[in-house]
Amino acid sequence: MGVDHDAPILNRFQPRKIMLCTLWITASLYVSHSNSNLLPYVTSNASSDPITALHGVAKPDDGDDGSTYAPTPAGSGNCMTRIRDITTGSCIGVSTDPTLGMLYPLSSTFSISGSNVGINTAFPIEPLDISLGDKSLQIRRDGNLVPGINLTGTGGNVGILRLRNSLEIWPDDTQARAGYLDVRGFDGAPRCSIRGDSGDAWFLGNVGIGTSSPVNTLDVAGGVNIDSADSNTGGITGSLRFGGGGSGEGILSKRDAGGNQYGLDFFTGTSVRMTVTQVGDVGIGRFPSSNRLEVEGEASKSTAGLWLANSDRRIKTDVRSIEGALATLDRLRPVAFHYTDEYVEHHPTIENKEYYNVIAQEFAEVFPDYVKDSGENGILQVDTYPALIHAIAAVKELHGIVARQDETLRTLTAEKERQITELQERLERLESTVAKLAPKSAR
Repeated sequence: MGVDHDAPILNRFQPRKIMLCTLWITASLYVSHSNSNLLPYVTSNASSDPITALHGVAKPDDGDDGSTYAPTPAGSGNCMTRIRDITTGSCIGVSTDPTLGMLYPLSSTFSISGSNVGINTAFPIEPLDISLGDKSLQIRRDGNLVPGINLTGTGGNVGILRLRNSLEIWPDDTQARAGYLDVRGFDGAPRCSIRGDSGDAWFLGNVGIGTSSPVNTLDVAGGVNIDSADSNTGGITGSLRFGGGGSGEGILSKRDAGGNQYGLDFFTGTSVRMTVTQVGDVGIGRFPSSNRLEVEGEASKSTAGLWLANSDRRIKTDVRSIEGALATLDRLRPVAFHYTDEYVEHHPTIENKEYYNVIAQEFAEVFPDYVKDSGENGILQVDTYPALIHAIAAVKELHGIVARQDETLRTLTAEKERQITELQERLERLESTVAKLAPKSAR
């Protein structure tokens, strides 16, 4: 149906209700007002004889003999076309000018009630049945359901409704129900739905974004942007969450200033368990304020041995042996201790047992480069690894001392043994001489 742009907007007229039998129209139906001397018309291009354009209206109104299709001017007592404005009681006549093919007068909008209306079909089977070649568009009522649009026919794309530009679904006129869209299966049950009141949408099957063959509940071909409005202020609400029972597992990125802005926080039980800062520092059970990896409490691994560190000769310069290690270690004071109650209150994972370490302030006097601020209220932390390396060097120093003492002892022992041997030889010679000088009677 086309609308001439010269025509007045029909909704400005008062409605009229017209009774008629089945109506089918073999050509386009449009509203024209290009002639300023005429009222708005409903025009059919079906035939030069306008009456033949209105099939299904052959039965005259009561009082006519039905012997002719001759047009009846508006205002006559009987309606040859059986189309009457029941508000005013006047007939709607057909123009006697065969070149116009017009149905008039139409001084207002009107409605049609009665049987089915067909366009391009002589056998409309629904209240409005529009034939489009091998396909039809029908306005119909399915049982007790609300009226709907049915697309039927043969050939390709049967059942496809193509809308150009846009589709809007508005609330009902009473504002009692918001617009919504349901896509239903063969059993009539909805498979997906979009709600106009809450804005919620749900799907029973897999959803693909960027892919027509989703294999998971949500299958995205490409990237996903979460919280593009930068609305998260550090709480688990508005995060990527897991489960539906409110147990509090999720991943979030705080977007406002302060705290772990632009980093990642990993939640379980609605509490942060691991943090990754924007620069890549990782904290487990705590916020990493000074180191690449910080752990609240103790850490372990499945095998014995220290953590590995790169120590290749090719990455080192200014290599020198450590000297005076024993003297250096002698300046350190290893201690046994318990943590204070105040510190334990802030770190409840600390066990109540005796610990072993050094005093950071004392350690800084020996190894100043290995004591730094922990980022926690000025508390100092230490890297005792230099003490371990110096302990190795000290052991080597002790080994040298012991080796030299062993050599000295061996030298002294050999000298003593030589002296003892010499004394034994001298004693033997002395005894031999004495024996020769003694009188024979004494022998």
